[in-house]
Amino acid sequence: MSQREEKKKLALEYSPNAERNLVEIENYITDKADAKTADGVVDKVLDRCDQLTDMPRSGKVRDEIADGVRSVTSGNFVIYYRIRSDKVEILRVWHGSRDIAALRTELS
Repeated sequence: MSQREEKKKLALEYSPNAERNLVEIENYITDKADAKTADGVVDKVLDRCDQLTDMPRSGKVRDEIADGVRSVTSGNFVIYYRIRSDKVEILRVWHGSRDIAALRTELS
């Protein structure tokens, strides 16, 4: 296999929960600040997710949550994801201060 083939981007998929998280984040920030600020925060999270398609193993291994779960941060938010054979699956996007106990239960 050539280096070029090894560097092939993986697909990116958002779980319904992750999609809902992004909408909730945008709505919350819009209510507290404004739509421009909210768009900027969500855009940064989406950019960070997109980076995972090039470097999926860059995130921290989070086996204490569930097997195969990894995480990266974007500002105050933690992106939880799994690497599949052909894609990166974004599982959740949570504020860093949230308790991960519920995530353990959900993903186990």
